[in-house]
Amino acid sequence: MQPGNPDAIAVPAEIRQSIINLRIDDHRTGGRPALPADEVEPFRRYLEDVLVDTALRLAHTELLRELYRAPFRLPPPRRGPAEKGRAVQAPAEKVFRHHELLPEEMGLAIGERGLGVLPAAELARLALNPFALWDLADLIEESLPDYWLDRMDERGRELLDESGEPGLW
Repeated sequence: MQPGNPDAIAVPAEIRQSIINLRIDDHRTGGRPALPADEVEPFRRYLEDVLVDTALRLAHTELLRELYRAPFRLPPPRRGPAEKGRAVQAPAEKVFRHHELLPEEMGLAIGERGLGVLPAAELARLALNPFALWDLADLIEESLPDYWLDRMDERGRELLDESGEPGLW
């Protein structure tokens, strides 16, 4: 929970510390942050939750805003009827070192098979890139691939269990 809002979802403490460490490592390595090997799978699972849970994505984005001391404006979606044929452009804000959208082919592969298609180094950079996270979430919400429907179901069950409310499942 976040202070002042008992209903808000917060980035879990251990993940929050990992993100802080990634930010420090990103600065130290000039843009090549790395996750410790034992953190890769839990972090992959967390980022999949971020992609299917808007409240958690907002909390993650807020943490990045704090760490970079930067504003964040959600870019317009690059998919959909109005976006067809338009060249993909990087967001205007360059305050975030990692601000490029993933190539469409990689986004589609993630949409089909999940974040397991990303190497650990790419996963670390994705965690620090709010633009790519929101863009991937948009892709998932628009296309609803089977892989992500299962993750949405799992996340919904987790949230319901955490709430203590009687379940629908």
